[in-house]
Amino acid sequence: MTQIGLLDIGVKNKTNDHEYLNEVLKIVKKAEDLGFTRYWLGEHYSPSLAWWNPELLIGILAGITDEIKIGIAGTLINMHAPTRVAQNFKLLNYFFNGRIDMGIAKGIPKNSTLLEVLSDHPITIDNFINKATSLIDFLRESTNAAISKHNIIIPPRGVPPPEIWILGSSTNSLPLVLELNVHFCLSLFHNLDHQYLPEKMQQFKEQYFERYNAFPKVSISVLGFCAETNTKAQHLKESYGIKGFYPNIIGTPQECEEQLINLQHKFQVDEIIYLDICPFEERMFTLMALHEFFSLSQGIK
Repeated sequence: MTQIGLLDIGVKNKTNDHEYLNEVLKIVKKAEDLGFTRYWLGEHYSPSLAWWNPELLIGILAGITDEIKIGIAGTLINMHAPTRVAQNFKLLNYFFNGRIDMGIAKGIPKNSTLLEVLSDHPITIDNFINKATSLIDFLRESTNAAISKHNIIIPPRGVPPPEIWILGSSTNSLPLVLELNVHFCLSLFHNLDHQYLPEKMQQFKEQYFERYNAFPKVSISVLGFCAETNTKAQHLKESYGIKGFYPNIIGTPQECEEQLINLQHKFQVDEIIYLDICPFEERMFTLMALHEFFSLSQGIK
């Protein structure tokens, strides 16, 4: 059975910050009612976004829902101290009974002035592997020598870690995903060349099974524009598209269903994460369409 999760990066379009944040509360509750598996929040830094600090919003969304998983997709770990992130997500996962997802991403803001404002120390992408590994060790209360030597266990102690994902727009991170024994979400809307990705994803799943005797959770994330007519869907794309984001799904509900199923079969995944950057009414229309043609009322686990 196909499962559908949602990604929200906070693109507020013609609304203001306050209106968009209130809309998010309505959408996440509707998404839970309709059977979506998870609601992920992006961490990006731009004046066009309604938030820069999704960690705080995760607790709010988890607090107004009961079953749907809530998470970050993903924390830009190069921007943060792994100890601080681990503290927050261990606490969140404890209070919300394992419903919290911890997504980890590599990027940093491209604006050098913004980087200076956001941090009092130099930020680079060169430390990604070390920081991601440290974060996961802290979350898992690992016996890793670098941590146990200092007897560092972040409270609350004895709490199961959140579900951990590494996010990528290519398959370059798959060796790290395999080594760290975590899940992987591949973004299809950050580039146009997907020719060899399905084959590499299949090879990764086989390697993972050979090493751990289990299959990882693997998903794809897509950007979609869905509307009553194809003409309107194309108009939404032209009106609300973002430079550097390449839509994978465009059309009527029936056309979108076919495109999603084709991608699911092509990549052999059980879950698709859907990004919708349209205004509120159009997003609610898409929620209902996805719910109807994937029978999502049976999707929550």
